[in-house]
Amino acid sequence: MPPTGAASNPLPLMNIIFLLIGISLVVALLFLGGFFWAVRSGQYEDDYTPSVRMLFEDEDPE
Repeated sequence: MPPTGAASNPLPLMNIIFLLIGISLVVALLFLGGFFWAVRSGQYEDDYTPSVRMLFEDEDPE
């Protein structure tokens, strides 16, 4: 009697793995594209000012 179930036919599991690899590559490319967009638009140009902004006192509120 031949075995039945997922162990006898590994092709559906392999299809799922290929699908997950494809989806993960698309997500990785989206994050990479977002990173390059942020660098080109100047999001990382001033990395010093935000860290010392809290050390300066605000102007007197009126």
